[in-house]
Amino acid sequence: MLGSKKRASVSGGTTLISHETVVIGDVHFSGNLDVEGLVQGNIIAQPGKDALLRVVGKGRVEGDIRVPCVIINGAVQGNVYSSKHLELATKSRVQGNVFYTMV
Repeated sequence: MLGSKKRASVSGGTTLISHETVVIGDVHFSGNLDVEGLVQGNIIAQPGKDALLRVVGKGRVEGDIRVPCVIINGAVQGNVYSSKHLELATKSRVQGNVFYTMV
């Protein structure tokens, strides 16, 4: 785990991109976003809002991630920008640069 030693948690609703779903284009969100499918575009948290992204299992992102709290256990092809919490689990694969804040 990189960043804070605390477990990441965010209030608000949860959006799921299921394992057989492909999203083409940028995703802007607040709250929680779980990616089990494929996102071909950037994932961006709404400014000033809490946001947690989880890329789980066989989930994939082909684009940049700009979210305060990020947990990756899938694949990311792009840069990751996390300002509060970043966790790279055992099955995570990131092809790109990772930017995070040490606390």
